Amino acid sequence: MKALITGSSGFCGQHLSRYLREQGVEVFTLAPRPGGKSHYQIKGVNDLAGMLEVFQSVKPDFVFHLAGMVGAENPTLIYQVNLLYGLGLLHAMDLAGQKYTPVLLTGTAAEYGLVGEDDLPVSEDFYCAPYNHYGSSKLAQTLAGLVTAKQGPPVVITRAFNIIGPGMPDHLVLTTIAKQVQQIVKHNCDPLLTLGNVLTSRDLIDIRDVLPIYWKLIRNPAAYGEIVNVCTGRPTAIQDALRKMISLSGKEIEVVSKPERFRAYDPMVSYGSTEKLRRLVGYVPKLNLEESLKLILNHIAAET
Repeated sequence: MKALITGSSGFCGQHLSRYLREQGVEVFTLAPRPGGKSHYQIKGVNDLAGMLEVFQSVKPDFVFHLAGMVGAENPTLIYQVNLLYGLGLLHAMDLAGQKYTPVLLTGTAAEYGLVGEDDLPVSEDFYCAPYNHYGSSKLAQTLAGLVTAKQGPPVVITRAFNIIGPGMPDHLVLTTIAKQVQQIVKHNCDPLLTLGNVLTSRDLIDIRDVLPIYWKLIRNPAAYGEIVNVCTGRPTAIQDALRKMISLSGKEIEVVSKPERFRAYDPMVSYGSTEKLRRLVGYVPKLNLEESLKLILNHIAAET
């Protein structure tokens, strides 16, 4: 079996590449930037001819489109990456005669926008009203994927909530906390953490749980044409994660929460419905928060 992955240099992409190889899958990667073995470089996210050549050469059995952009000064760039890149891939597949090759498009819980606590856990059929270009561009990709699923390749669209694990992006709050904690531990700095709002709760899911879910979904015909929340269905208080990381450090650390670091749109609680996930993969993952945090801290310690 052969799989083609976009976004393979990112957090989820690196983990997925390793996971699929462990399953005996031959992994190929695609990106506008250079890569290593079994990598195909295209000229840009709009390089349809380059994508077509890749599909004609590789003829993958599965396609995982993980590439994405969270933010940029130029919002048009976000839509090029989060919408047009995926559309180009789907069109190239059609031109290459791969109409029946399963595709997994990664969406995000940000597509929902601000969800009131009375509407939690939020289900996949909830009305989406994203409040930023990231959520809006991913929602546009989702809609394009649903249309494609009716006409071309079988597409499953995942809406992951807050994926955590070693190598997670710097802009995420747990990375911010972990890096500051490790700085204090390693360099014996002032035991002070400067953070934003830590009173929120999020549906945290470990990357190690996400990978088998992606692999099960892309091989399940019942998932084609569906949007699927990838989550635990339980909110985890960020303050609990903060306390655990401080405890794991063995240090007494003071926390200062600065209003200027608060986000304009930051719901107090967010978590997803797992009803469809359970139906399609047969189970719902449970988060072992302390174990996940240990892996994150150890990874950062090894890097610094």
